[in-house]
Amino acid sequence: MTLILTLANSTQVIQIFDRRLTSAGKIITDNANKAITFECPDGRFAVGFTGLARSGQFNFEPWLVDALGKCAPPDFQIREIIGRLASLLTTLFSTHPDIKLLPAFDRRLSVILSGYAISKCRERIGDVLISNFQGFEATAASTAQPEFQVFRCWNRSLQTVIRQLCTGSVLGPPCLNQARRYFPTS
Repeated sequence: MTLILTLANSTQVIQIFDRRLTSAGKIITDNANKAITFECPDGRFAVGFTGLARSGQFNFEPWLVDALGKCAPPDFQIREIIGRLASLLTTLFSTHPDIKLLPAFDRRLSVILSGYAISKCRERIGDVLISNFQGFEATAASTAQPEFQVFRCWNRSLQTVIRQLCTGSVLGPPCLNQARRYFPTS
């Protein structure tokens, strides 16, 4: 299970995640990288993922770095890049030999982009989820769906955003209330 906690307000975006990789309940490593940064002409984002990290020869983190570069052209605009990335993920998961034959439970993956989008000289908090098993508000599905969906939240008021994302159990209200105390909305 990976837990990603995102905190964002008008001056900063913080994305916290664990570095442990497990498989079948066994620890593979405690030093895995599950986050990168991504910048394009209209945005700057922390990018984290939870779910399938490795399978056979496939390693998601370097694939994601390469895929974001491939998805940027021709317009290099974050909204279009997100759509192209979701399509590329759907194709990858249905065709890659080290992924497509995995049980649906093991094919679950979510990618979250949290940062600032710039539109018409205005900055806003951008919180985007690309997933084949969960949305921002919905209960996570126990198995991967065939297609990746995009869930967007563009916060024009730059009010504080606190969001948790994970493949296992979630933080309870006491933990989230503690985060809100240290990351106030005003």
